[in-house]
Amino acid sequence: MSSMADVAEMLEEIETDVRGARWERVETQGREACARLASRAVVNQVAAVSLRRFQRELRSGVKHALKKGRALGAIAIYFEYDLDNDWEGHFFLCAEYVPQRELETADEGEDWASDWMEVLPGPVQPEFARIYASQGGFAETPEQAGRTAFLVARTVASFGRAAEGLDTQGIAVCMAYHDQSRILRIRDEPDAELRS
Repeated sequence: MSSMADVAEMLEEIETDVRGARWERVETQGREACARLASRAVVNQVAAVSLRRFQRELRSGVKHALKKGRALGAIAIYFEYDLDNDWEGHFFLCAEYVPQRELETADEGEDWASDWMEVLPGPVQPEFARIYASQGGFAETPEQAGRTAFLVARTVASFGRAAEGLDTQGIAVCMAYHDQSRILRIRDEPDAELRS
């Protein structure tokens, strides 16, 4: 299996836990992939980064995006962060949405996320960006794949925790890193499904 496939496999494996809001399990899967593909030292390096401030900023950003999204009639909020640009995030307020259960039969797949009405700035995570940049690539080697998997898993878990308990009023809440092939549904809202 290629290193790139290792990251894709980890992302596929965490989807069930993302849908179940099992954030500790999401992090654990990333940690296990990192330990298997890289080393305990790499696990410790990624685990040592505090995400408290990042998570607070994400929560504030999700709240603001939901408020603005409701005013504009958005049916989905899509958060995207850029691994290659300081982990910089943006919230896209989307007029279209494809729920998880319809994804396999949708003509445009995940293209709904590029039909946005407005984009709002989100937080950055400079420590993750520094760790990622120091490895020199996404997943060309097993060590890079392991490190990337854990960085991504911790980011997903932080975003999921940030969105917990918020009244989304039927707006779906999703996320992915830039160029991720499959978007993770954090809140795959039934009301949004009916309006898509």
